[in-house]
Amino acid sequence: MESPISYFSGLSDPRIDRTKAHLLDDIIFIAIVSVLCGAETWNDMEEFGKAKSPWLKTFLKLPGGIPSHDTFNRVFSLLDSKKLGESFIKWTRASFRLTKGEEEGGKRGRSKGSKRLVIVALEIDKGVFGRAYASIIKDASSVSFKPFFEKHIDKEAYVVTDEWTGYKPLKSEYKEMKQIPSNKGKNFPELHIHIMNIKSWLRGIHHHCSEERLQGYLDEYHFRFNRRNNMDTIFYVLIRRMGNNEPIRLNNRQKKTAT
Repeated sequence: MESPISYFSGLSDPRIDRTKAHLLDDIIFIAIVSVLCGAETWNDMEEFGKAKSPWLKTFLKLPGGIPSHDTFNRVFSLLDSKKLGESFIKWTRASFRLTKGEEEGGKRGRSKGSKRLVIVALEIDKGVFGRAYASIIKDASSVSFKPFFEKHIDKEAYVVTDEWTGYKPLKSEYKEMKQIPSNKGKNFPELHIHIMNIKSWLRGIHHHCSEERLQGYLDEYHFRFNRRNNMDTIFYVLIRRMGNNEPIRLNNRQKKTAT
C-alpha cells in the first residue's frame, strides 16, 4: 500500500523558502494521522505530534521537530483547499479499494483455536457494497448471534448465511433468512474480501492487535468504511471546525485541570 503522502505530492508549497522550518510532507502526514485519531483542533495536532514523536521520527525527517499549532494553522490556510480536498478523497478511496487477498493457512471457519470469534455482516445491493459491521462474540451459538442481529439487521431484510446450525433458531424472527452451503467460502466471495481487507488493515497499519483492543479496532474500521462515500463532506467539516475554533493553549489546559 502506498504511503498517504504520495497522494498529496501534487500540492505546491505556498511558503517562501526562508520560512520553511518544517517539510510540507511532514506537516500533512501528522495532520492526517492526528485527525484519524480524533484531533479536532490545530492544538490537538501539535499535541499528537509531540506524543507520537518517537514513532514519527522512524520515518519522517522532521528537521524542525514537531510543527506548532500555529504552523499547522498557517500552512493549511495557505494551501489550495480544492486540491487538498481532492488529494484527501483520492487517498481515502484508495485506502478502501477492495482487492482480493490470498488464502490464509490454518483452520477454516469456526475452528478458532485460541483466536477470538468475530461475526461480520456485509450489505450488498445489486452487487454494490453497502454498510458493514463486525463484533466479537463468545461462541458461534444463536445466543451470541442474536444481539448482533438485533442491533444491525432489520427483521424484514433478506439475509443469506452459510449452513452453520447456530443461525437456524434465528429463522423464526428473520423470515427472509436463507442458508446455503459455504463451499469453503466460494459462495460468499464479497464477505471474504471484506474480511481480508480488515485483516490487511490491522496488520499493515497497526501491526499488532491485543485482545482487549480488537473491538475498538473493528469499530474504527467500520466507522470509516461506512462513511467512505462521504469523505469529502467529513474532510471539509473537520477543516472548518479546526479553522473556526479558538486556539487552546497547553498552559491554559493545565491550569483548568489543576483547578
